Amino acid sequence: MKGFVRIPNRIFDCELKASELLVFCYLTSKKNHLSALTIRHETVANALGVSRNTVLAAFKGLAEKGLVEQQVRYYRGRQVSSRYHVAHLPGGWFKLPRGIFRLQLNKSDFAVYLFILRCVNAKEHGWPSTSQISQGCGISKPRVRQAVKTLATMLLISKAQYVKQCGAYGHNHFDVIAVAVREALLKVYRKHKRQSIADVLWTTFYFLCLWLAIPIQTPADLLPGLLRAKPGKHIFLRI
Repeated sequence: MKGFVRIPNRIFDCELKASELLVFCYLTSKKNHLSALTIRHETVANALGVSRNTVLAAFKGLAEKGLVEQQVRYYRGRQVSSRYHVAHLPGGWFKLPRGIFRLQLNKSDFAVYLFILRCVNAKEHGWPSTSQISQGCGISKPRVRQAVKTLATMLLISKAQYVKQCGAYGHNHFDVIAVAVREALLKVYRKHKRQSIADVLWTTFYFLCLWLAIPIQTPADLLPGLLRAKPGKHIFLRI
């Protein structure tokens, strides 16, 4: 399962807050084969793009629910990074891309994304309702709708309105976009954006040459002429 983290399905039965879900998944991605890891609160905060107080509150909540156990360590009389043991939840699991943490999603956006991942099938299709997402993540319905828009804008998911055969509206149809596919789409978008900017610059360059009365021969001839040009004077380039 290279590139993915196994997240237990039962994590949504623990009634975690959005910040606790985020921290739990990050710790799960960093734990070793013994479900243990040594990490500082500041490291988690910097990796997830949240405040240290948010991380501290999340650790406290996870410890109270029995999902994370802290082992305080000392070296030469000074306290060092604590060691944590992440609880193993039996049952099924679903895949979470490791690269998702690089995007530093908002905790609510991450919780909605995680729940949609839990609901999709092998073909990355799912039909969770807004109410189901709200109850599973513990956030309000308006915040769920806003998170769905944000995730769609970031090319992490796509949403379509599902219409039944009788004509009535059903649950939304979600498709999860793989991280590799997302990176390929962003690469094409950036390339197209650069080309569009280049077209605008060349158009501006062209009209500037007309204003300076510079005969346009080839792109290689334009720059020397512009460097010598003065508005209102005719300058002829040699080919």
